[in-house]
Amino acid sequence: AGRIADLAASGPPASDSGGATRPAARPGSRPENDPENHPENDPENDLEAVEDELLRSLADALRPAASAAITAAAAEPLAAFRRRMPPSGYREALAAAVRRRLPRALALPALRLDDPA
Repeated sequence: AGRIADLAASGPPASDSGGATRPAARPGSRPENDPENHPENDPENDLEAVEDELLRSLADALRPAASAAITAAAAEPLAAFRRRMPPSGYREALAAAVRRRLPRALALPALRLDDPA
């Protein structure tokens, strides 16, 4: 929660009251304050990092039975493809499936701005 508050406080101001005029943008160019120009300042990247940290902490804190149940539920739809996947690809797919299921299993909201859930 503290990290999210820090991110909110470090965001751009609500309005630019400096009164300075900026040169007109070239057609097709992005404004200077567009996060696409500065991906390191993109709040979505910050939220993703916070969410990843929270999910790792939650996964580490789960009881073994709960962790096994979530992993089994995530592995079920992948079972048909497992033999056709290299071991590393299966591990990555399973980890991604567990990562998607973990917040739902614990009834947690998503932090990402683009998450449809």
